[in-house]
Amino acid sequence: MFSQELTTQSAGPLQFLLDLMPPNLFQALSNNSKLLQIVIAATLLSIALILIPADKRKPVVQFFAGVNAAII
Repeated sequence: MFSQELTTQSAGPLQFLLDLMPPNLFQALSNNSKLLQIVIAATLLSIALILIPADKRKPVVQFFAGVNAAII
């Protein structure tokens, strides 16, 4: 019990920002309670893809378009 209290106190005031990103994306995908982490990871990936040149992002966009077509 003491170790839990120590861990909680040493987490710091910005721990909630670290908790927004899942340590394991596939584990978070299988856990419905981690939906916010998935949304934030997808948003950050989308922003990163927007910021890189079109010729560099084309393979990534094509990959996700293929995954989308396979799922649908």
